[in-house]
Amino acid sequence: MDNVTAQFRQANQTQHLWTAKDIVVVAVSTGVDSMVLLSLFQSLPESERPHLVVAHVNHKLRAASDDEEAFLKTYLAERNIPLFVGTWSPEQHPKQGIEAAARAFRYEFFAEVMAQTQATLLATAHQKNEQVETGLMRMAAGHSFTSSLQIPWRRQFGHGQLIRPLLNISKLDLRQFAKRNHIPSFEDATNQELTATRNRFRQQIIPLLIEENPQFIADFANSLTMQAAVNDYVLTQATAMLVEVAGSVTKVLSQSLPAALLLKQAFAQVQPSVSVTMAAWQNAAHGLQVGPAQADYPLTANWILRRRYDQFDFLETEKKRTGTRRQEQTMVPLNKWTQLTGDTVVGAFDAQATVVIQPAWHSAHLTVEKAQLPLMIRTAQPDDRLALKGGGHQTVQRIWINQRVTREQRDQQLLVVGADGTPLWLVGQRVAATSPIDSTHQLVEICINFGQGAKHG
Repeated sequence: MDNVTAQFRQANQTQHLWTAKDIVVVAVSTGVDSMVLLSLFQSLPESERPHLVVAHVNHKLRAASDDEEAFLKTYLAERNIPLFVGTWSPEQHPKQGIEAAARAFRYEFFAEVMAQTQATLLATAHQKNEQVETGLMRMAAGHSFTSSLQIPWRRQFGHGQLIRPLLNISKLDLRQFAKRNHIPSFEDATNQELTATRNRFRQQIIPLLIEENPQFIADFANSLTMQAAVNDYVLTQATAMLVEVAGSVTKVLSQSLPAALLLKQAFAQVQPSVSVTMAAWQNAAHGLQVGPAQADYPLTANWILRRRYDQFDFLETEKKRTGTRRQEQTMVPLNKWTQLTGDTVVGAFDAQATVVIQPAWHSAHLTVEKAQLPLMIRTAQPDDRLALKGGGHQTVQRIWINQRVTREQRDQQLLVVGADGTPLWLVGQRVAATSPIDSTHQLVEICINFGQGAKHG
């Protein structure tokens, strides 16, 4: 058995790419790789050979495109293989981004053919050299070694899967196989142009590496396989560590694996489809090590890593809660509940009144001068000052820092003040020192319910 044929069949045995019962759409451009792929499928014994359908796209970008289409129609008609042709008319060609647009059209057409033929598999002719090119391109683009540098053997596509049976076969072996077996093909002249990134790697960079190491293609492809295995192991360890980390800054910085890697894996667990550069993860990890106790670190245009003291999480900036600061004061009459915003209500009651509250509610006893009634409630400001026992005052800003109040909580922080504006209660944080009860003072119980309702008598 020919070595290329053996490698092709072995790929299916080890990767479980197709069965004889499958309908496979083979993407054929008429280049040597795809023509060999089609020939290999045709040469399989009946017990291994799936039902074949060919999909071809005429991009109308070269004069030879029509000749290639005509050739393929004749070639497949002689072999009784169904052919579907998609034509990308010149009117559809964009002025910029032609390569990406062509790829999008191509794969959209392939998905349509799969649906029309009820195929579950699309086979493309990506080979070992392209595997190496992709790995180098991803490294040059800043992908980390904890990202996939490989082209996978298979991935989800449309209502089925895309398979790549030639990934373990080099371009040279495919060319030699085509020559030995007299398989016709066309060479795309644009593959020699250096405008596309892949062509620059293929024509300029990789030949220099092969000069240094004639076995570079095979060696680097093997390294990519090993990298994938090591990566799987490292990510398994990272996932286990994240259970202990549980969003703690201290714990994520004390693990044996780098913090940037752990942050990357933590984000992947909640947003696996969002790509973040390693530089962004390194910046975030450095910020957690040396930055302030409260900070936001950008990951992408739409995502940030948010630190609030010893906790970190990820926030989509489009959905980031801005917080509506209640700047206006609301009067709190005695012995009744007053609606603030939404489901939040506040009530001030004479100490003799019976107020039934729940443990989760906020309440405080205030000794207030009768001249300070009715009480008022508003959003706290950083420079508000609460009286301390023994004299002096403390600013709200200092209380927030001491209590590790997050920025988001500060935006919603309520402050109860007297009618004269004197701060009396920073809700949930601190009650201001007041004078003893006498003929000019009154004991008031004030309660705030953030949405549970209340009973009082």
